[in-house]
Parts: sequence; C-alpha cells; structure tokens
Amino acid sequence: MVCCTDINPFRLRVAEEIGMYSIKADEAAVEEMIEEAASEGVDVVFLALSSPAVFDQALHLVKPGGKVIVIGVFSQPILADINWLQANEIQLKGSNIYAKEDFRIAFKTLVNRKTDLRKAITHHIHLEELSETLRMLEDPQNTAIKVIVENYVI
Repeated sequence: MVCCTDINPFRLRVAEEIGMYSIKADEAAVEEMIEEAASEGVDVVFLALSSPAVFDQALHLVKPGGKVIVIGVFSQPILADINWLQANEIQLKGSNIYAKEDFRIAFKTLVNRKTDLRKAITHHIHLEELSETLRMLEDPQNTAIKVIVENYVI
C-alpha cells in the first residue's frame, strides 16, 4: 500500500486516482489512520514537507528498521529525537531529487509503468509563464502536481 498525506484536496484526489490511499492531514489523525493500515509502522516515509512537526511525525510513523527519506528543503535547522532514531534503528537519508540518476530511474519507471501517471500532470505552460507558475507553486493550496514546460525551437 502507498499512502499520501496532504492538506490539499486536489492533490489527494490525484493521489487516489493513481492508486494511493490518501489522508487529509488537517482533518484526520494521521498516526491513527496509518496504524490501522500498518500496525507496526510503514517501511518508508518520503518527507516532502519541510515542517519540524512533520519530521517528528515521520520518525514515529516508520517501523523499526524503516527509512525516512527527506526530499523537502528545510529553511532552518531542526531538532530531532536522535534517541528514538537510534533505539528504533531508523535510517535517515537526505535526497537531492534532481540528480541525473533520479531522472534515469524516473524515466525507466514511466516507461515500465503499470499505473497511468498522466493524471498527475496538471499543468502545461510555456517558458515565458515560468515566473508566474513558480509564484503559484509557493501557495500550499495550489492545484499543481507535475508541470510540463513546453519545448520551443527558436
């Protein structure tokens, strides 16, 4: 099972359309819902939100020996319960999601996909709209999942 937590109803709907179990984080007790689905905790948590509270939550949602992979960018250092991390042998990994190897794996996944991921493409823009689109993406209630920048020949 793959689960997505978010506060944005649009992103949750898209997650469900591509086969994920979704939890609206500001309306449900995420820990309780995850425990119902995976009583021992989850294998891997991808932390895309850069919130200290969500980081702590991720450490407690993953099962002993599980992984927390941080892909969100934090604006300041955060405190972590290292004793919990150590006692539960949790693996903490940072990830630069824009490395060449990531693109290779993503491309291979798309080519071999079993799920139609086109539903996750929510916007097609032209290059001159990039600044406006980046401002839109800063809004946590935006409706963007994946944005395609159209290619031009000059």
